[in-house]
Amino acid sequence: MQRSKWLAGFLLVGAVAVGGVAGFCAGRYVEARQHTCFEQHRGRVCWDHLAKEWKLTPAQRASVDSLLDQQRQTISALYAPVRPQLDSIAARTRRLSDSTQVKIRAVLTPEQREHFDAIRAREHQRRAEMQDDTPKYLPPRQP
Repeated sequence: MQRSKWLAGFLLVGAVAVGGVAGFCAGRYVEARQHTCFEQHRGRVCWDHLAKEWKLTPAQRASVDSLLDQQRQTISALYAPVRPQLDSIAARTRRLSDSTQVKIRAVLTPEQREHFDAIRAREHQRRAEMQDDTPKYLPPRQP
């Protein structure tokens, strides 16, 4: 009886881990297929794309650019006092995520680990590419 409980528990944990990995993969797949302007062009480039599409006059473009710059400065000022806390939370989140990934890898077979690692590598690459596209209203991180 005790053995069957352990087996059931192990199977449950395995199913949750596999489900988590499958959900992670499905989420990344769906995100990769979204085709919004921001996804395709990122930040300022998206605005450039829209300005051309809307055929803004130079005066309209200058006016809207000025308004967006004012918005970025105001939002940056709002974030400045809480930036250290946001960075601390982000660092703690990364550590938690990393430790969870290590635990998930321990449950996987070597072949599954290869796929899992490939997904993580793609995600790291995507994040690295997005580093240049962080919102301009966030003040720079302190080293």
